[in-house]
Amino acid sequence: MRGSVNVPGPGVAKMATGSYTGTGGDQTLTFDFSPKMVVISAVLEATSIAASFVKSVVIKGQVYEVVQVGEEDPEVVFLTWQGKSLTLYKGDHGEHALGREDKTYKFFAIGE
Repeated sequence: MRGSVNVPGPGVAKMATGSYTGTGGDQTLTFDFSPKMVVISAVLEATSIAASFVKSVVIKGQVYEVVQVGEEDPEVVFLTWQGKSLTLYKGDHGEHALGREDKTYKFFAIGE
């Protein structure tokens, strides 16, 4: 078939989108499938001339992600993958870049 893509593997790719509000602590994202890649983004602060934002792409198997927010020092966010869930843990800082209190984060996940 012209223009088709044959995806090898045991299952059909599944996708999910959504959002969550940071709590200042650990954050668990649970899906209807086993996630293989999750993209997370948020605008943390915005003015008329500048914005502080965060974006991160994590792949199953990663145990941490270094996240840069604007001009702040990079932060380490620890990851735990378990079945249909991904948990983001704070590191040495009080709150982490992917879970700041009262900030809205959007995500996109792909898995099977």
